[in-house]
Amino acid sequence: MSRASRLALPIVIPLLVCLFLSLHLPVRAGLPIVYVDASVVGGNNDGSSWANAYPDLQDALAVATSGSEIWVAAGVYTPGTVVSDTFVLPAGVSLYGGFAGGETTLVARDWTNNVTVLSGDIDANDAADANGVVTDTAQIQGDNAYTVLSAIGLTQTSSLDGFTITAGRTMSPPLSCYPGCGAGIYAERSSLSIANLTFIGNLAYLGGGMTNITGTVIMQDTTFTNNKAAGAGGFFNVDSSPILTNIVFSNNYASALGGGMSTWGYHPDGSPSVPRLTSVRFEDNRSDYWAGGLEMEGSSPILSDVVFINNWAGGHGGGVAILYESNDLDVSEPTFINVLFQGNEALGDGGGIANLEFSNPLLINVIFSGNRAGQNGGAFSNRYFAAGTMVNVTVAGNRAGGAGGGIANVNDSLLTLTNVIVWGNADSSGTGTASATLSNQTGSQTTVAYSLLQGSGGSTVWNSAMGTDNGNNLDSDPLFVSALLPASAPTTGGNYALNFGSPAINSGNTFSNTTLLDVISNPRVIDSQIDLGAYEYQGVPTALGTEGMQLLATQDSVHIVVLWLMMGVALLSLALRKRYTPTQARSGWLPADQTVDQME
Repeated sequence: MSRASRLALPIVIPLLVCLFLSLHLPVRAGLPIVYVDASVVGGNNDGSSWANAYPDLQDALAVATSGSEIWVAAGVYTPGTVVSDTFVLPAGVSLYGGFAGGETTLVARDWTNNVTVLSGDIDANDAADANGVVTDTAQIQGDNAYTVLSAIGLTQTSSLDGFTITAGRTMSPPLSCYPGCGAGIYAERSSLSIANLTFIGNLAYLGGGMTNITGTVIMQDTTFTNNKAAGAGGFFNVDSSPILTNIVFSNNYASALGGGMSTWGYHPDGSPSVPRLTSVRFEDNRSDYWAGGLEMEGSSPILSDVVFINNWAGGHGGGVAILYESNDLDVSEPTFINVLFQGNEALGDGGGIANLEFSNPLLINVIFSGNRAGQNGGAFSNRYFAAGTMVNVTVAGNRAGGAGGGIANVNDSLLTLTNVIVWGNADSSGTGTASATLSNQTGSQTTVAYSLLQGSGGSTVWNSAMGTDNGNNLDSDPLFVSALLPASAPTTGGNYALNFGSPAINSGNTFSNTTLLDVISNPRVIDSQIDLGAYEYQGVPTALGTEGMQLLATQDSVHIVVLWLMMGVALLSLALRKRYTPTQARSGWLPADQTVDQME
């Protein structure tokens, strides 16, 4: 035997032994895939296969290590028998629900039909549905787990995908937020990836569905519905910048603030809390005081393609309330891009948004329509040393019981309007008056340029009650496609795109534009000058009905040409500079039956 062969033996023989053992001996810890099935019959219940699945999820969590996947079959899983029991998610572990049992790939699962429930109903006496889901917190009875699932101090990203989380209850005011926060999920200092979850029927002091504190959370395709809390009925975020995509907040309730969600920034070092919300829908959420939909305090979220519909606040901010965090001097500076506020209501100020206390939002391509405030600012209220900037915003069909049916700017606040339309709003002074459009009070000042404000007189005969005229302002009917009277607010009806011949077409300041698309993803600038408001006029959408005329329209053309065909001779009768792109409202943007064709 050669020297090289002799030297290799101490290495090769142990490797062969390890290979043999790996093929023939069962592995009890650190399994790559651990199987869980509450209805498993027989087997040795070691989690090594569907046939040998653990019936209890806690057993699987106990053996999983970083890199493991836990596959969970349909059924109801509770964390234990006492209220302090919770499912503890290990670091680096991926937890997947939605299996029927027997699948060999993740893509084969169906979490919609194979409902996999993580429930806090530890004594199994809640009035749940056939799948074991508590659909309303009033159905919770007896003892329930404070928090269904916990993730604390996870430095490696753990995943949670394909579950319904229900029936957590933790209502005692917390000293350190646990227990008391996050009846569905409580996450602190953890890295989490969340997808395809439903939080329903959870009840907490803060964060009915979920609480995230100083963590890194990426969440997508998830629904928060019918959760309740004193604050943040659905989701409570503190000192964190989570990324939320394709999320629905519906029918959540808070007795104090943030019916759907609250995000707070309490960083002593001044570092920002900047959540990113994309394609998120807040609908039918309620708060007895602040913010029916979303409340922020010392936090500066970035919202894109977000909808606020039919949210309600017993105080201020039917859709959103923006506040300043006084303890650490954190100012809220949120950004709203391509956002719709429709049919929201506040009994106090700000049917759509209430902006207060040094906060400074930026709004681009935003629509406020059919919102109502019992006091001031049917669409938008700006008060107590607050500021705000609006670019290409449409404010129409809103009403207020006090002043500023469209916008109220009060208590030493500042507001800047560029390329904005405010038309057809009502307040206590009537409909379409200067006050109904924009009310400046008690030392507040608004600067207006390239905008169309009803009752302003336009730049030629400017009404100083509107604030400072910076030129190129108009006061003419914008010719909306289908405007509703403000008396109908709160309502989700109306179509506030621009009609053919609108004075708002090609009347804006193009240099103020920072987006390629308008509020419904049509090209933002057609021709060389931008339009006013949230919609960019795209052209005439329907063919002329006259016999013998033909409309030729192509999406890649910059002209619509009407040819009059008579006796075999084609005569050019009309050329319009703007192209026609019929647009079906994107999912989540407008009511499902509403089509925005831009012009009729």
